[in-house]
Amino acid sequence: MTKKKEKVVETKEQPAEVEEVENVKEEENSSDKVVNTKVQKKEQSRFGHRIDSIGGKLDSLLSTGSSLDDMCVKLNVGKGRVRSHMKHLRQDRGIEISEEKGGIIKVVGK
Repeated sequence: MTKKKEKVVETKEQPAEVEEVENVKEEENSSDKVVNTKVQKKEQSRFGHRIDSIGGKLDSLLSTGSSLDDMCVKLNVGKGRVRSHMKHLRQDRGIEISEEKGGIIKVVGK
């Protein structure tokens, strides 16, 4: 749709004048924008965390069994991060985690 628009031109010597501008296209809607309605889901771990995230990697280590120190070293995270993830798995996901002999922590339920 074309509309006539007015353009204000002001110079130091003369007061503001109104100048007509013709054939100016005006966007009526934003249909030109591309909206991504499909969200690609990343591959998830056994317990619903993205595989490439710290949570997904912790899920993998807990599934196979690993010590707290080993998990911290392998993922370069602190013990609190590992403990809080295990707490999340217990409370929010209902997963049973046990500590075996030698300090090996492993998922035993679900």
